[in-house]
Amino acid sequence: MNAPSLAKVLILFGVILTLYKLKIPLWAAIFAASALTGLWFGAGVAGTAKNMLLSAASADTLCLCLIVVGLLGLSHLLNDTGSLSRLVEGLTAALGGTARSAAALPALIGLLPMPGGAVFSAPLVRAACEGGFQSPEQKSAVNYWFRHIWEYWWPLYPGIILATILFSISAWKVMLIHLPLTAAAVTFGWIFIMRPAFKQKPGADAGAVECELPQGPARRDAMRAAVRESAPIIIMIATTYTLGPALSASGLNGSAVKYIPVITGAAAAIAWLAVARRAGVRRVAAALFGRAQVPMILLVAAIMVFQGTLIRVGAFENIQTDLATYRLPAIVIIAALPFISALVMGLAVGFVGASFPIVISLLPASVMDSTERLAYFTLAYVMGYAGMMLSPVHLCLIVTKDFFKADFFKIYKQIAIPCAATLLSGLALSALYRFIF
Repeated sequence: MNAPSLAKVLILFGVILTLYKLKIPLWAAIFAASALTGLWFGAGVAGTAKNMLLSAASADTLCLCLIVVGLLGLSHLLNDTGSLSRLVEGLTAALGGTARSAAALPALIGLLPMPGGAVFSAPLVRAACEGGFQSPEQKSAVNYWFRHIWEYWWPLYPGIILATILFSISAWKVMLIHLPLTAAAVTFGWIFIMRPAFKQKPGADAGAVECELPQGPARRDAMRAAVRESAPIIIMIATTYTLGPALSASGLNGSAVKYIPVITGAAAAIAWLAVARRAGVRRVAAALFGRAQVPMILLVAAIMVFQGTLIRVGAFENIQTDLATYRLPAIVIIAALPFISALVMGLAVGFVGASFPIVISLLPASVMDSTERLAYFTLAYVMGYAGMMLSPVHLCLIVTKDFFKADFFKIYKQIAIPCAATLLSGLALSALYRFIF
């Protein structure tokens, strides 16, 4: 009971991975870890049950479950009506080969900051790789990695919004200083994920990654077809981006602004498909409320319960106390806190909210009042981003793994090197900014 909180949290992660390795469903392993968390941190049986129930019944959990139902339903309808295959065919012809389209599709969906959005791009990646010879883990890595290349600076992500507010940095400055990180993520993702996945197919020449780009009218027709079939995606993105600011301007805040735009966007896209592709009420209901939805809903609920339990028992505050007790240098704490928080929560807005106030408190006023804070902002964010991408409770990782029926640990093998390379690039960029600013 007196073990350091950091050690407890790391052991809890080990429990989750061990149970999963023993063929326990991942949602059940996470629920078990949540119960162990409450007991180990001294909440008692009644307190642990209360914390888990409150987390399960929270507005965030219920809204996330609703969003996942909507996104899965939309992806099923896209596939059922044939729009998905036509979109992939058009984009593949326009871009020239499956490798480009397989990376471009999750990147496109990544512009829409929705929790668990990888479940929406996963069917697109699967369709882009149709007839190919990529393993489930390679497809998972492509979907997961390129889904998140914008999250370093895209101003509509809640984590970026919160981080810029806390550090008092304008969105355009964050975009300028973090654009190199997106470039690094694309570069390393292509080298270490895409090229091995699309390197060679039976009967193809070694190293053949792309096919010839169509030219002239053929390419224009392919692009028009891709745009036409992407109408539901465009509707969802447009609805989300316009409704969010409108709700904020009307005075609403909190969960309403965070979730209502995405829920409404998914509903609008489903309605468009129902009308334009003549998908009847039964097809829509089957897509939204099929039995395949249940495991995903349980996963979302388990993740939110685990995160909520950790917060309610004060795990993060105890970790911060442990770090201070061991007299670690401030720079180590600035780097470690976001990484640990992200590893635990698997959300950008989660690690920013949990760790950035502490990071800021460790910086002298002279630093916070100067452009030097940009260097520390980059350091804290890239560390948190790496932890988020490696987190076993990152919703996008879990839904991707579940969709492709991939092995959890083999996915880690796919993303470990590009993640490390991008992190090193971020650390080098932070050092450069410290020198410049």
